[in-house]
Amino acid sequence: MAWNEKYDKYILFLISLAAFLSVIWVREADIMEVRNFITAREMLKNNSWWITTLNGNLRFEKPPLPTWITALWMKSLSNQSMESILRMPNSIFASVFIVYFYSQIKEIFKNRNIAFLSAFVLATNFMFIKLGAENTWDIYVYIFSFLAGLNYFLFLENKKLKNIVIFSIFVALSILSKGPVGLYSTIIPAIFVSIVISKEKVKKNWKCITIFLILGILIGSSWGLSMYFTFGEEFLRTLKKEKDTWANSHIKGPLFYVDYIIYSGTWLVFSIASLFYERKNKSEKSRAFYLWHIFVFIFISLVQMKKKRYGLPLYFTESVLIGIFLERISVKLDSSSQKILKIQKYILLFIIILSILFLSYSFFVENYINNYFFIVAIIVNLLMFYYLYFYKREEKYFKNIVIGTGLVLLTFNLTVAWVGDRYYLKNAESFKKAYLEDILVKDLPIVSSEFLIEDVWKIGGKIKKMEEIPTDERILYFGDKNLEKLLINYDIVRTYNPKENIKIYELYRKEKI
Repeated sequence: MAWNEKYDKYILFLISLAAFLSVIWVREADIMEVRNFITAREMLKNNSWWITTLNGNLRFEKPPLPTWITALWMKSLSNQSMESILRMPNSIFASVFIVYFYSQIKEIFKNRNIAFLSAFVLATNFMFIKLGAENTWDIYVYIFSFLAGLNYFLFLENKKLKNIVIFSIFVALSILSKGPVGLYSTIIPAIFVSIVISKEKVKKNWKCITIFLILGILIGSSWGLSMYFTFGEEFLRTLKKEKDTWANSHIKGPLFYVDYIIYSGTWLVFSIASLFYERKNKSEKSRAFYLWHIFVFIFISLVQMKKKRYGLPLYFTESVLIGIFLERISVKLDSSSQKILKIQKYILLFIIILSILFLSYSFFVENYINNYFFIVAIIVNLLMFYYLYFYKREEKYFKNIVIGTGLVLLTFNLTVAWVGDRYYLKNAESFKKAYLEDILVKDLPIVSSEFLIEDVWKIGGKIKKMEEIPTDERILYFGDKNLEKLLINYDIVRTYNPKENIKIYELYRKEKI
């Protein structure tokens, strides 16, 4: 890198933050985000930070650490409804992680180039950006578990007490984020790798490793143990339900994660190349990350329940492999490396051309985007095309392709993905809550015969399942199902009917009118 090393962290942080902010405000919250938002909102409303609830019901399915962070963010900004704002803690956290990741990789390899390239690859990885721009538990659990693995390797290398202590802390934070998921998918594979390639080091330090691993597990399990001793059978029922879900839901075959390289986005070619080239790398540290990558893939593939976001640890180890590969070819640019760079260059140019065609169609045919956005988007894409195709100074060829790979993805997100999500896939944050202010001020019981957890978030308050005719003087009724039964005893005073055709009725008991 041509700039001073002291700027590396600032550059990486700003690139990461820009990557997340480019997509953070486009999509509506999905069911996973909604559950976290509602639980955080109820934490504040009930001032109950240890015993968590979802729509007023006890929630044992997920530990509370990510929800604590969301609730604190809600409280600090006095904002409990704007989804894009509530996603920001995850994005800031992931951006800070990129900086720490850079520092740890530099300490492991004693190589600034490998560290910067690895962090840059991850910061512009499609799946990492997607999950970092959502308010779910996954980004926390896998980041904490991966950082635990990095500190574990550092401890084996330098025997510093601080690294094994930090390892234990990250194990605990990972478990507090989503139970043993990160421990299984990331930390245990790291320990397996160390046994394979550093058997003597593990042998000499196994007592220390065992003590701090158990300590981390115990601290991380403190919330779960507390819930067990407080609620007993109810907590065990939830654990059984979770176990059944993992055994019976989203069942996929053992090759489900093979296509993870596609979700690396523009780094796909380098991802494939690094797997082929780095398998022969004789460096112990390079072998460690290569095997860690393989073990992570095997471990998560053995679990029957599979979702693409559960493959996030693969992108962490993959980014290091790509960083090692890119650093190696930057030093020695042989004929095969030049071919890879040329293939990558033309793939990037093809993506830019398709982006320009898509934007032109959206502007001239569909009229989805305005003049200013279209002009800016086209100019940005043309500048990227010029940077990759016409700027041919030989000594900067490698740098252009590598930097261009990351920037093309960011440009794609800011232009094509934004238009596609907002207009073609209808994923804009369309639900406006201004009309709900009157409902929330009234603070009436909200009742419904049929509702989704997403409705609880959209309405802004707890919805009670109607088992029998209410006795309250005034209520709000959500939806149309079984409304006729209520109208025997109630009259409709007002109907709220937003664009989504989700009706909310304000009802008074007839004898009170």
